[in-house]
Amino acid sequence: MTIVLEDRDDSAVVRVRLELSAGRHPLTQENADRLEQIFNDLSVRTNLRAVMLMVGAEASPGRADRSVLANDEDKNTHAAIARLRRVCDSIEACPVPVIAVIDGPLSDDACELVLACHIRIASSNARFSLSENQLARVSIDKGIQRLKSVERQRVAVERMREGDHVMADEALLSGMVNRVVPRETLLAEAEAFTCEVTVQAPLAIRACLQAVLGGTELSLEEGLELEAQLFSSLFATEDMREGTSAFLEKRSPVFKGR
Repeated sequence: MTIVLEDRDDSAVVRVRLELSAGRHPLTQENADRLEQIFNDLSVRTNLRAVMLMVGAEASPGRADRSVLANDEDKNTHAAIARLRRVCDSIEACPVPVIAVIDGPLSDDACELVLACHIRIASSNARFSLSENQLARVSIDKGIQRLKSVERQRVAVERMREGDHVMADEALLSGMVNRVVPRETLLAEAEAFTCEVTVQAPLAIRACLQAVLGGTELSLEEGLELEAQLFSSLFATEDMREGTSAFLEKRSPVFKGR
């Protein structure tokens, strides 16, 4: 796995590109540290409006080569579990939408990384595989739990079968991904979607993410209270006044994130 960061300090959109080789996609300590640091740094950027996590892999055989597991440079399983969890949590906790742009087959760690994203756009040749059962282990992060949150429980359990790959169209029908587009238009459509996000009210989008992600850990009553607090915090913002004025004046709003 190679990580390429495409960023400018004044940019509202940052691209994080994961270039994967064929077969399994284990997350090394070096890559985990870098990804976690990237998302921790991005989380404090007040001008940021979206992150595109570009994930691509070469075509690989239907059954990935799992011999890497025996030669894993990290023999400490507990450390590997904690490592992937930290990275996935840093992605999920990002205060702006993280949009996974997926091309090619993903397995194991790479699959769990995209499940931690808020939105997933896949090319028609994408496929997904979490091979825990074949490795006689449970998901080393929250992959199964995250999968259950985007698919029905029955489908999530079905996807854990030995040798089962979820094709792009199946993933769309089950809700595992948000959109499936032709491979040749993947980047253009992902950029168009991201552009739609960036012109919306950034404070409201951040609040929506906070309500959704924070609410999953709360009771219904506590979740409703969180939403009320977030709404109240937005009501006095400049963006709220701009949105109201733009609606009354029948023009497009220009949000400034304050």
